[in-house]
Amino acid sequence: MTTEKYDRQLRLWGHHGQRLLRQATILLLGSAAPGVEALKSLILPGAGNVVIWDDAITRVDDLGMRIA
Repeated sequence: MTTEKYDRQLRLWGHHGQRLLRQATILLLGSAAPGVEALKSLILPGAGNVVIWDDAITRVDDLGMRIA
């Protein structure tokens, strides 16, 4: 773990808390915007494992590009 990279978190919850976050497994159910934002807020400070479960069907329109 890089102390400089996680300096703010280390000051907030210390090395023990950072280690727990790094070892945590986070499950996101669905991929709606609020959940993705919350997940980002956990990944940026160093969350270790992430599982995203979503039963939505992905369409070409969801990719945000045009296919000729």
